[in-house]
Amino acid sequence: MAENQTSFKPGQSGNPNGRPKREWTWAGLLEEAMEEQDETGESYKKIIVRKARTLGIKGDMTAIKEIMNRMDGMPKQAMDMDMSGNVIIDIGDIIGLKDGRHKPEGDSTVPTEAKDSTTDPVQS
Repeated sequence: MAENQTSFKPGQSGNPNGRPKREWTWAGLLEEAMEEQDETGESYKKIIVRKARTLGIKGDMTAIKEIMNRMDGMPKQAMDMDMSGNVIIDIGDIIGLKDGRHKPEGDSTVPTEAKDSTTDPVQS
């Protein structure tokens, strides 16, 4: 057969039926299990949703965050960069001190490339 020739005609797929489907997936098994019903006829999926709702109403912040993230999606995370491509980090945001108790000294810019340990104030 010549270099540019194949056993397929133009427009003919080499795998017309596509990749064979798996018999199962983890997501499929979980979905199937969550659709099962307890002795009262209620799906486990609804039972779990109601439990999360009850915990959220009682003030459980983990439940509240999970509910909000599922309903509205995760909040977008902001990142600032200077003109050199360095990521600007406000240490107060990281450690949760925005009440003035912590004032970062010097430049709060962290270069994207690795710093030399001789110039890194943390290691000196």
